[in-house]
Amino acid sequence: MSNEINFDAEEASAVAQETEMTPTDFEGGNFLKNKPIGETLTFIVEKVVNNLNTNGTNKTTGKSFTIGLIDKNKKVRRIDLHTDQGIYTIGTWDVYFKLVGGKDSALMRYAANNNNSFKGAKVSITRNMNGQHASMDINDLSKIIGKSIEDTKTYQAGIQAAMKDKKLYTVEVQ
Repeated sequence: MSNEINFDAEEASAVAQETEMTPTDFEGGNFLKNKPIGETLTFIVEKVVNNLNTNGTNKTTGKSFTIGLIDKNKKVRRIDLHTDQGIYTIGTWDVYFKLVGGKDSALMRYAANNNNSFKGAKVSITRNMNGQHASMDINDLSKIIGKSIEDTKTYQAGIQAAMKDKKLYTVEVQ
């Protein structure tokens, strides 16, 4: 019986089990986020999933948070769009209603014309305004946007009106 080691075979085996990594491998998943104001996120839908996992935990602080949308009855709803670029979780009611919130919503119309399938829909989501500014303290918001208190009140009222009119986002489906 020979105790010789075949180093060539060992090296070939180790190479087969290795995968080179890049900095993007450490970015925390393939989740898509809405773009900054004025920019558009575009992707192709592969499938739409009702995800029952609606709780997450911040790895740094240990605090738990809700993933998805919370309705007025405190029920959480998480809809994930699996896309060609990753997973997009619908995070605003404005986007929800424009995409899947009824038979006249964009993805529902797309599915009606494509064998009741969402697959292949090209979705574009443009963020028009920051909805978080609608309820911020006027003094804090004034400092953030660099405007006078009066101008900030006008700005905030415009965002509140856009929320009411569902104009925070422009959503298109092809």
